[in-house]
Amino acid sequence: MVGTDLRLQLLEPDRYPYLFKCLYGILMLLPQSSAFVSLRNRINAVNTSGYIPIAPKPYVQFLQEYNPLLERFTEVLQALGQSLEAAKTSSGKSCYSTSVQSR
Repeated sequence: MVGTDLRLQLLEPDRYPYLFKCLYGILMLLPQSSAFVSLRNRINAVNTSGYIPIAPKPYVQFLQEYNPLLERFTEVLQALGQSLEAAKTSSGKSCYSTSVQSR
């Protein structure tokens, strides 16, 4: 059953760090009904029992995961710059120039 699995996963914040935030977001969207009360009680039970959601990842770990993306972004920017320079030199004009008529 999905509900049981989610309740058990709430007790493992290390493995499911975003589950608490997702359920809390759903709670904010629900009208105040029996489903709202039930979900709020479950979330509160997890908080009061000492299973508080995990703090964000350390900055060093963040950099290790996103450095490859940053490197790729830099490569694409350099390739774009080279492509624009090649187009500029082959046409003899700047790609960004606009003609301005004098009065």
